[in-house]
Formats: sequence, structure tokens, C-alpha cells
Amino acid sequence: MSSPPADRPGTPRDAVPLPGALHADRADALSAEAQRRALTQARDRTSFLAAASKLLASSLDYETSLATVARMSVPRLADWCSVDVLEDDHVRRLTVVHTDPSKEQLARAMVQRFPPDLDRPGGAARVLRTGRPLLLPRIDDAILSDIARDEGHRAMLRALGLRSAMIVPLVAHERTLGALTFVASESGRVYGPDDFDFAEDLAGCAALAIENSRLHTAALAASQAKSSFLAVMSHELRTPLTSMMGYAELLAEGISGPVTGAQEEQLRRIVASGRHLLTLIEEILTFSRLEAGHDEIHLHPASLAEIAERAMALTEPLAVDKHLRFTLDTADAPAEMVTDMGRVQQILVNLLANAVNFTERGEVALRVSADGDGAQFAVHDTGPGIAPEYHERIFDAFWQVEHPERRHRGGTGLGLSVSRRLARLLGGDITVCSTPGQGSTFTLRLPLRGSW
Repeated sequence: MSSPPADRPGTPRDAVPLPGALHADRADALSAEAQRRALTQARDRTSFLAAASKLLASSLDYETSLATVARMSVPRLADWCSVDVLEDDHVRRLTVVHTDPSKEQLARAMVQRFPPDLDRPGGAARVLRTGRPLLLPRIDDAILSDIARDEGHRAMLRALGLRSAMIVPLVAHERTLGALTFVASESGRVYGPDDFDFAEDLAGCAALAIENSRLHTAALAASQAKSSFLAVMSHELRTPLTSMMGYAELLAEGISGPVTGAQEEQLRRIVASGRHLLTLIEEILTFSRLEAGHDEIHLHPASLAEIAERAMALTEPLAVDKHLRFTLDTADAPAEMVTDMGRVQQILVNLLANAVNFTERGEVALRVSADGDGAQFAVHDTGPGIAPEYHERIFDAFWQVEHPERRHRGGTGLGLSVSRRLARLLGGDITVCSTPGQGSTFTLRLPLRGSW
């Protein structure tokens, strides 16, 4: 009987893998698949976080933005997502979203019946109270007992099918502003450390959005309060000041009896100082109205020469006191324009008074001319000039070239800011041309026939 032939290399038996090799191949395949899934998940989360961050940063309406992010999270990250915010000493449920519309209604009904309570030992209340995140891979009866307030509450929680959850605080500058809650139910997913890290990154973006929105609201409120205070105080100061100036003028005219030359000069200075103070008060009032958006423009035909002459008459006493040449040139001025005469006069008074204030010797000149289809008012002085880097800064409210603690000239720092705002409200603008040591020229340009 012949023996069976010996196996030779190259036969099919050589191609059959051993059991150990088969397991290794399967393990490698599984490992590669797991890596692909992890990479895909990481990309999805990065994309989601970028989209959520852009949404939260694009609007100061953080409530709407957070509600949108919560809806984006379902079912991508959770079967149920809710957002709570802290307001003073209580909690407000901003939104709740569920994959199942009927369960979303149940969740909303539960919040209405059992509103968030900071005194509860578990759940979102614990996170809001401590500011520390909470990961609940498995939700059991013990956890439900920490959350539920009574059997009715427990029954509603069970009906929602809570299986796994993560609750992360919304913290900005070490202050807890609210909490994001992600819950898994129908999907059966179990949250782990990677999910937790991602939730905390998303919470960081959400907290920043809340903080920015609240800071903006607070800033607006503070600005409104400041404007209201300035308007009230300016009005209260203007009324008695006007009376004081009136009485001083009556005394200077000898209505109450003869006055000496020295007394008349002193009374004239009182009136001049009162006019200067009245100009400052008017600056503050105008600034307050502009800030509040309440300043109105009234358009009428007006003589350019008349506007310029009135502005010169109001500021000439200031130039006379400093022995400055004070000149007006209207030879090339258009005859008439349609504008708010009072506002243009106010701008010119501000520019002329500012020029006189910063000029110690020489002259201040106003030249009115045509500028294409507009008018040009150029106020030139022989003052110290302004460095180029300050040409735009000088139009900022309350900003002055001189340091507040070292400056020796008066003023609120509002004149140029108010003037430019008024000029733009009239459809024009103010520019400056200045070189240190060679004086300055501020030019107001306005349309002759505006359509503003």
C-alpha cells in the first residue's frame, strides 16, 4: 500500500492561514475601522464646534443663538438637550429640545411643573451651584432620586427614558452663567471622556457669548444713564446761567444805576465767561442727544455769509481778549444753501472757539467758498499745530492732545467730536490739515442742496 504523497509547496494547503493569523488579521481590520470611525467623529465634532462658535459669535442675542445650538445638537450629540441660565438667584430654562416631539412637550411640561431648583442635590442644579461639570455614563434609580422632587417628577423622568447624561457649566471669568445638559435616551449611546471634553469646549463658546451679550447690554445701559445724567444736569445749569448773564448785561448797561469803567469791564468779562460756559453746556447737551439718537435736523434756505458772521460775532470776544487778529472772508461764498442754520452755526462756533483756545499769538481766520456743488468753511489758526498721528484722535469724544493732568486750556473735549457728528448728520464732514509749529486748518464741507 503506497503512502499518501507529501505536501509540496505551492499547493492550496499553503494558502490556508492558521487560526492565530486569522484572529490577527481580523483584529487589524477592526482596529483600522475603529481608527477611521474615530477620525470621522473627530472631524465631525471639529466642524460642529466651528459652526456653533461662528453662530454664537455672530449675534449679541445669545438666547436665540443658544437655542439654535441646542437644536443643532439633537440628534447629532444627544437625544435631548437643554440650556439653563442663572439670573440673579434663580434658574431659567432657556430651551429644551428632544428628538421626539411628544417627549419634548413632556420635557417642557415637566419644567413648568418642576422649575429648576438650585437646592436640589443632583442634576443641573448641582452643576449650577458648584460650577463643576458632571458626567453620568449610566443613569440609575439612585441618580433619579437625587433629581426628582416627588413620585410624579420621578415618573416623568422615567417616561423620558434617561440613560446617560453630561452636564457642563457655562463659566466665564470664574463665574457660572448657566449649564448645558446633554441626555441620551432612545439612541442608547453612553457618554464617555471624549464626549465630555467636547461638551466642555462647546460650553466655553456658549459662556463667552452670554458674557459678551451681557457686557454689551450693561455698557448700553451705562451709556444711556450717562447721557440722561448729562442732559438733565446741562439743562439745569443752562437755565440759571442764562439768568446770571442777563442780569450782568443789565448792570453793564447802567439800568440799575451808573457803573464805573472798571466795573463795566468786569461785567463784560462775566458775560464773556458765561457765554463760554454756555457753549460748553450746549456741547454736552448736543452730545447727549446725538448719543441717544434724538437730535433732529430742520432744513431751510440760509445765507452762508449770515451764518459765518453770526458765528464770528459769538466768538470774537474770545479772540479780542487774547489780542488775536480775527478775520472773515466771504468773497467767494455761494449766496445760499439749504441746511440747518443753527447746526452749521454751532459747528463753526466750536471750530472758531477751539482755534482761539489753542492760539496764543497771530490770527484766526474763517474763509467761506464754493466747493464744487457744496460749500466750504475753512477755519485757519496760527497755533501750535497737531502731529499727524493725532489727526483722527482729536475727533474722539473727551479726547484732547494735552494730557488731562497737565493741560492748561479749558474745554470738555467734545467740541470736535460733536462738530463732526453734526456735519455728517448734515451730509458733510470735517477734515483737518495741520503741521506742528505751522498752525491748523479745519475745513467743514457741506452740500448746497442735500438729500439727507
